[in-house]
Amino acid sequence: MRQCKSKLIFSFSKFYFLTGGLFLPYFHKKVKTPAFMYASQGAFAGQCFVSPVTNAAWRSKPTFGIIATEDKSILPEIQRKMYQRSNTTVTEVKASHLVYVSQPEAVANVIIDAAKKVSGK
Repeated sequence: MRQCKSKLIFSFSKFYFLTGGLFLPYFHKKVKTPAFMYASQGAFAGQCFVSPVTNAAWRSKPTFGIIATEDKSILPEIQRKMYQRSNTTVTEVKASHLVYVSQPEAVANVIIDAAKKVSGK
């Protein structure tokens, strides 16, 4: 396992996770348990950044998304462009990247509304 300049740590299995130096400054004021969140973060596959998608679900299915307007991990401007491209129904919530932790009711409402729209109820 080694650390690179971007403060990502990667292992030889090609899975990555954020170091405390990158994770904690962004999240320590946003959640009650930042140390736990850091320690329990899931690794992600680096291959996901370079693998082509041959049949994107958003081309044929309704999509719904949340933009956390104070996100520092994925800038809201980038999220808006991605969602616009995919014709996604968007809800903006004043929150950080961990919107599901800091605003669980808002996230639940988006899920409930999406389920109702897709089911026709």
